[in-house]
Amino acid sequence: MSQGVFYVKFESNIRDFGDGLVFIKDGGVNGCDPHYLYQGAIPRESGSFETEIQVQPWRSGNTHVFGSTGAYTLKAEGTIDYEKGVFSLIGHKQDDANLRLKAAGTRLTDVV
Repeated sequence: MSQGVFYVKFESNIRDFGDGLVFIKDGGVNGCDPHYLYQGAIPRESGSFETEIQVQPWRSGNTHVFGSTGAYTLKAEGTIDYEKGVFSLIGHKQDDANLRLKAAGTRLTDVV
């Protein structure tokens, strides 16, 4: 089943970290944490992928994992296994390849 609500933990190479929820359905990814929204695409089948994820603030009061505020694009590659209910990815901020992030997600339940 190529969908689900995933709990995701992420960490940047500047020692910042966070977690949130990601909703995957029909090839789309939508997620959030207490201050940022994430939107992008992911394959409908298990396997490797490359993607761009748009990250934008929805509430002020905190920096993102790269230590500043405002929107950015994360260029990422990873793997997803829908049967096991897990994904992982590594990526970097589109305009600064030195700012890197890794993330791992675990499916909590199906999306309705």
